[in-house]
Amino acid sequence: MQSLIERAVETMINLGITNQAAVAPYVDKWINRPPDDGTQEEDSELAGFLSQLFQAKVITRNQGRTLLAMLTGGAGAPSGEDPNVGKRFGSFVAEELIGEGAMGKVYRACKDGTLQRDFVVKVFSNVNDSIGMARFRREGDLMTSLDHPNIVKVVGSGQEGQAAFLVLEYFEGPTLAEMLEQRGRFSWKSATRAIKQIAAALAVAHEQGIIHRDIKPHNVLVAPGGMLKVFDFGLAKTVGSQSGGLSQAGEILGSPAYMAPEQWGDHKVDRRADLFALGVIYYLLICGETPFKGRTPADYAWKIREGHYEPIDKVMPELPPGVAQVVTQLLETDRVFRTPTAKRLVADLDRVLQSKSPNIPRLEANASAEGGALYPLVGRASYSVGSDFEANVFLDGNAIFDAHATIERTEAGPLLTCKGPTQVNGKPVEEIVLRDKDQIVFGESTALRYRAGNIGKRSSTRHLDASSEQGSPLNDSPGVGGNPGSPIVISGLVATALQSFAHKTVLLSCFESMDPYSIERDLDRSRRRLVDGGFAEGALDEIHQHGLKIGQERTWKLADALFTTTRENLGRSVEAWITWWFEARSKAPRQLRGPGTRARGELVIRPGDGAPKIKADLSEGEDWVVGRSDDA
Repeated sequence: MQSLIERAVETMINLGITNQAAVAPYVDKWINRPPDDGTQEEDSELAGFLSQLFQAKVITRNQGRTLLAMLTGGAGAPSGEDPNVGKRFGSFVAEELIGEGAMGKVYRACKDGTLQRDFVVKVFSNVNDSIGMARFRREGDLMTSLDHPNIVKVVGSGQEGQAAFLVLEYFEGPTLAEMLEQRGRFSWKSATRAIKQIAAALAVAHEQGIIHRDIKPHNVLVAPGGMLKVFDFGLAKTVGSQSGGLSQAGEILGSPAYMAPEQWGDHKVDRRADLFALGVIYYLLICGETPFKGRTPADYAWKIREGHYEPIDKVMPELPPGVAQVVTQLLETDRVFRTPTAKRLVADLDRVLQSKSPNIPRLEANASAEGGALYPLVGRASYSVGSDFEANVFLDGNAIFDAHATIERTEAGPLLTCKGPTQVNGKPVEEIVLRDKDQIVFGESTALRYRAGNIGKRSSTRHLDASSEQGSPLNDSPGVGGNPGSPIVISGLVATALQSFAHKTVLLSCFESMDPYSIERDLDRSRRRLVDGGFAEGALDEIHQHGLKIGQERTWKLADALFTTTRENLGRSVEAWITWWFEARSKAPRQLRGPGTRARGELVIRPGDGAPKIKADLSEGEDWVVGRSDDA
């Protein structure tokens, strides 16, 4: 049976394009060329051979492309129907329109001087869409910086006339969405391997500070050999950027079925939004349907923000528990409890593929044995502990109450509240925030150990995995590290100016200014002074309400400014920011504040047995010692 190259030579001679004597040296040269690292498909072999003839001017470009099309069944010479077909974009020539969408047209292309069609040219020519053009160019900038086997590589970009273009490597194969449509669903092992590849790509992007924001099966190619390739970074943003004004108020950025709860709000997303989308894809690959269903964006928004979906272990009861636990954690509504990084997700998926439990927050019954009873702490706001058969953590032993205790997840850590006798690390407790490796004994049962798992000790994404970040945004400016002592008092005007953009030296002052109790206290104090000055009490109600509104708006602005400075999306919760601060302050410069009193705090201790309450003022300082020593 003739090879494609032999058929090509015979066709060229029969058509009179060349003769045996002219082409024979190039056939020998091609046959005797040094071996390469991989095995090429026969089509690619033919394209390489014809490219050699074209470069030697034995055949023309159109002759080579026509021969290639005749012998392989591909597209031939430019048809002229599309103005871009046959047009040069940098050193690449568009040959065939293969796709079209909101972000432009996509063409199969070859590099000038060759006939190998291993490239794609993506063209955006809508000069009236300035935002679309800016997003298109940013996609090129971002993708050029990414180099990973699971990411489609951009090999060039530029402008041809008024049209911007990107050149990407080309791969034969369907998208993951098309493959899923053919197969219906994947086995859990195949799905896990697929998600692991996508997570590996995202880990590299996230390390570069790039968030994709539109991860879905349609944006994942399945290359020959089963290699997955993530592409379409058109909606991507960089950590700490404001997207250059490209995101408009009220605009939905992403595909509704895959959007994280926070993407439906103020667009202040971080890398965990991509991981939520991965959870949706994981669920889809295994079950054949997405967890959240709706007819309109509003339907999706409600169900996703409420976490309203059928748990995967209910849909597929035969799934290994580890798979269900990983999916459940990825789909957490509150990102604080979601899998924190793609790198940690890859590690968990490896464990699942090895029939081990993922490293999720949990209670372990045996600290030394891999097979010890595991009580996962994912997917719920609180967990019941006791001898009731309906308890989330069922215990059967002496002195165990039906409703012995509850574990409530908080940003500071799991809050354990006990009704029955309980010891943590050998000491009796009634209420305590658990820390990693705490040993807990309920009644007279076997000790359980709390493990924070992949969440770690911190609720803040920035400090969860320092190795996968670009560095703390707090420690790249001069100043005294470690935040020693109380803040330095400076001019009120200067302090207000620094607070307006949440400068790193006034972070603590920003947190205290967001305190609703301080705002209410200041308004009440001003109200009393006005009443003492002769103002009617009733006339001040409207002023008071207006003051509360202004205070609320100021809090919102401070939260936005804090997000820009710290890259932490903790919203307007003072408690969340203070929790983060106690972990991050060692990296912050010496803090400043304006004149006046600081936000008030008070610790109330109830000794019991009829003893009076002990109150401690916490209005100054940041650290206090509670106990019987002279330093307390």
